[in-house]
Amino acid sequence: ELGVSHLLSSNSYSFPSGHAITYFALSAGVFMANRKLGLVFFALVFIMGIARIAAGMHYPLDILGGAVLGILTAYVLDFVYKRYSKIN
Repeated sequence: ELGVSHLLSSNSYSFPSGHAITYFALSAGVFMANRKLGLVFFALVFIMGIARIAAGMHYPLDILGGAVLGILTAYVLDFVYKRYSKIN
């Protein structure tokens, strides 16, 4: 178990972290609209990720994987919206 002590137990897989995907996607969306506020969101989500690691709920790669997927999702959705909203 690599010395990770679990605060809460779960029988499900944790990679990638669903919380990280959701909140990093939200932060990326806010960042695209308002950079300063987006940086605040990213800082808060980073702290949330560290807290989930410290609580033993996730490994660092779970959070990193969720962050990458969340940010990519937000940018892909932004690209698709900008591209196809001009058609109408």
